[in-house]
Amino acid sequence: MEDHSGLIYAKITAYILEQMYSNAIKIMVVEDKLSAYKSARLYELYEPPRARNIIKNLEILKFNFYMKIQEKDVIDALVQNNFSKALSLVQQLEHENPEDVGIKILFGKVFLKMSNFTMAYEKYMQAMKIDPTNSKVYIKLGLAGIQLEKWEQSLNHFKTAINIDPDDFENHGHYGWALWAYGALKEDWAIMSEAYTYLSKAKSNGVELPVINNALAAYHIENATSSWPQVQGKDGPIVCATKLDHIVEAKEELEEASNLISDSSVDLKNRYNEVYTFVTSLEERKFNGYPFVRKVGIIAGVLLFLFGIYFGAIVLLIMVALYHHSNMSTGYIANRDYLKERHKEPFWIRRIDAVEKAASNFRSISRSSSEDWIITLSSLLMQYLMVIFLMPFLIVSGYVKNYDLLKKVKQYTST
Repeated sequence: MEDHSGLIYAKITAYILEQMYSNAIKIMVVEDKLSAYKSARLYELYEPPRARNIIKNLEILKFNFYMKIQEKDVIDALVQNNFSKALSLVQQLEHENPEDVGIKILFGKVFLKMSNFTMAYEKYMQAMKIDPTNSKVYIKLGLAGIQLEKWEQSLNHFKTAINIDPDDFENHGHYGWALWAYGALKEDWAIMSEAYTYLSKAKSNGVELPVINNALAAYHIENATSSWPQVQGKDGPIVCATKLDHIVEAKEELEEASNLISDSSVDLKNRYNEVYTFVTSLEERKFNGYPFVRKVGIIAGVLLFLFGIYFGAIVLLIMVALYHHSNMSTGYIANRDYLKERHKEPFWIRRIDAVEKAASNFRSISRSSSEDWIITLSSLLMQYLMVIFLMPFLIVSGYVKNYDLLKKVKQYTST
């Protein structure tokens, strides 16, 4: 036994001489030889004042080592949902060292897992009073405070954490998440936009937390249509796409969101699918002019060409090309009327429909196929003439609406 103890002391002494204190502590903990070591080899190696200092430091290290073991036991108990064991262990830890901030935080974590948010908040407050410069304590206070709906205090706690440690970007992420949740609660887009600044800063600096990713995803989903103009719909204000950029930007935002949503966020996925369906339905509803107008111009132009009226044929075909181009810039002008659920076709379309309806009525009472042919040809002639006469107006109207023609003319004349 003597030889065995001597070997242990020798190992501890060697580690101390090499300043490998953690190795020395492990042996002391396993063999429980710290008290014996005080009166043995240490005093032989060092003069008493220095020896006492080393012994004091070793006692502190040994206590902390024991603490880490017990803290691990608390965490294991929480993982197993054995709350009574976790509570008993952390109470013992607090009793042994009542001024330890780490133990207060661990105590708060136990209460959080038990959904006792009031006691968790109280423990974090105790930790804050012990060490008011610990940014992590303020993060914990903020998280517990939100559960108690102490929104303003919680936001202040998160902000204080950033002020204490601005280079810890997890603090920025937590504050951004809290701001987003508060803005969503208040339905205040300005607050949610401010939250995005902190969330994106945390993300760009390598912080990977599910709450941050989900908050960023939620921002991109809501931002998909935030720039769209509002119109008064049947049941109140609604947003609608009135130009191609609205659809393109919305799809880009939704793509960003899809890369951030976690698999467990069912509500967020449902909201994403809702907005995505809305955007894609508008895309399918795009309006690039009336095919009937192109059809009339092409058929009339070909007929004129066949009858040798080349100039008229060329003019008509040029107008068809211009009409087509005037409606290619944006395909979403009509959505304003569709979304208001009171879409009404232009006057000239309604007149053409009226002519066709009248021709149909006449055909129903005609007495021979020759009369049917005369009625049909007359109807087509009237419709074609209306479209041909209106085509210059439709071309100009298309450029004015879809290409901001008037704005461009004003800019050109002003220069």
